[in-house]
Amino acid sequence: MKAIIKDEDLMIRVSNGDLEALSCLFEKFHVRIFNFSYRMIGNKELSEDITQEVFYHLIRYKKTYNGSSFSTWIYTIARNIIYKEYRNKKPLINNIADMSVLLIDNAQSHNDEIEHLEACLKKLSFEDREIIILNKIEGVKYQELSVIMKTSTGALKTKSHRAMKKLKEFYFNQKRDEIL
Repeated sequence: MKAIIKDEDLMIRVSNGDLEALSCLFEKFHVRIFNFSYRMIGNKELSEDITQEVFYHLIRYKKTYNGSSFSTWIYTIARNIIYKEYRNKKPLINNIADMSVLLIDNAQSHNDEIEHLEACLKKLSFEDREIIILNKIEGVKYQELSVIMKTSTGALKTKSHRAMKKLKEFYFNQKRDEIL
């Protein structure tokens, strides 16, 4: 039976030059980073580039890793790169046609619901969308997310609650308008 090695221990091994440990981290996190990026900006090619850049930064700045939560560290890197792209005015969430990969349940029968939810997510502010994607879809816990977003856990919970309320309003009001 193989012992489960913590992500933090793998990253420490990476910082000491262990490429096998890097391979393990890549396998575990590259899809998560791609999905986070894709949900935030809605561009597959740019999300692939961002994912690649995140792992480039991971290698380049491996000596700066201080043993803290690895997922917090890598999502912070991803977030900073996404914000850099956002500031550079790259296309953001403009391709809804192939966004079915964005949600956990990608069943064919749910494509209309997924597209509707994605359209509603797109209406949220960048920060609200980021909170919902990281917390509700990617499963990043509030405490970890508060470190990534440099805010208190209490403030983050309040922001999350408000963002979900806005998303529900968009989602159900648009659905109601379609029925009428």
